[in-house]
Amino acid sequence: MKKYITMIGLIMLVCLLTLAHYSRSGDVNCNGRVSITDLVILSRYLAEMETMMCLGNADMNDDGVIDILDLVKLQRHLAGLE
Repeated sequence: MKKYITMIGLIMLVCLLTLAHYSRSGDVNCNGRVSITDLVILSRYLAEMETMMCLGNADMNDDGVIDILDLVKLQRHLAGLE
């Protein structure tokens, strides 16, 4: 039994590490790329017109709040200004 619990723990750790590896700031649709689509989804989310799958990736400035500042930072990132 202890062997199985250890195995499950290892599998969960690998899954978490995989998710952390693929998590990208700005990739709000979780497709592995940051693009104009992410900007549109974030804009629609802020206007309360859409939901997002990857809320953690939307916090571009890491202040714990998803707001217009994150949208501006994503815009600047896509424009190559940051």
